[in-house]
Amino acid sequence: MKEEQAVLTRSATDVLSHAAIRARAQRVLLATCHDEAQWEALQ
Repeated sequence: MKEEQAVLTRSATDVLSHAAIRARAQRVLLATCHDEAQWEALQ
């Protein structure tokens, strides 16, 4: 079984940034959470 992987950030990441390119190459979801309450709930 394949485990799912994701990276969640608090600030927007440029789609051509090193992190975005690495995430895409590794097939890892890269997402941004702008909602402070939601971010705290995930901590």
